[in-house]
Amino acid sequence: MIAIGPDSPSQAAEVASDLGLTFPVVSDEGLALSREFGIVFRAPERDPLPVPAVYLVDREGTITFHYVHPDYKLRLHPELLLAAAQVEPGRKPEGR
Repeated sequence: MIAIGPDSPSQAAEVASDLGLTFPVVSDEGLALSREFGIVFRAPERDPLPVPAVYLVDREGTITFHYVHPDYKLRLHPELLLAAAQVEPGRKPEGR
């Protein structure tokens, strides 16, 4: 697991330390990666920000699941993420 955010490297390190995170928290200060993923938005009279997004990536670097919602208040339910992570690569969910 890795977290990527718009904070500076020192702010990202501080967040990881303050929250006791055991995975990397990486800076995307300037939003280059967020722009590559097409998830940057600009609120009126505010600096650009990334839309919260979740990606599952397999060992080959293929995105196997993603969740992006333009309303930053609507977040992915943890149970859905866990279910997506348990699907075998290349296998379609039942009923599809």
